Amino acid sequence: MVPMNEQEYDLLRARFGADSANWPEADARRAEAYLGSDAGQKHARADAALDALFAREHSVPGDADAFLARLMDIPAQEAARQSSEADGFLARLFKGFGGRVAFASQAAAYVIVLGVGIAIGMQGEAPAGDTDAEAVDLSAHFFASNAELYLEDE
Repeated sequence: MVPMNEQEYDLLRARFGADSANWPEADARRAEAYLGSDAGQKHARADAALDALFAREHSVPGDADAFLARLMDIPAQEAARQSSEADGFLARLFKGFGGRVAFASQAAAYVIVLGVGIAIGMQGEAPAGDTDAEAVDLSAHFFASNAELYLEDE
């Protein structure tokens, strides 16, 4: 019989579990021989300490099935929350953003903004001393002062 080493024991334990009764018969006999050695006993004590640590530190308080059921319900709850939020005023207003009504309202808004811009632009007056009288000074309507600053003369 070929002696078992630590790596083989760990692989078999990870694959078949800690109970060697669930292992293949040949591997179970090799594992018993390995655990009978000093290195095997040391390894078994370390595994037992690790198992005890996991059992103590990673236990889920309460009913684990109820916790997992709540965890599995999260996607459905999130979908329900999003659908209830989608019933709000703005969601209903913009729901058909690609429809004909939405396109018409966007076109109307564009025309209104363009018209307001043209109307504001046409309200300007020609600056004093302009012989052609074609220039429009938009700042005259938006600022309190009409003082002209000529930085070139300094």
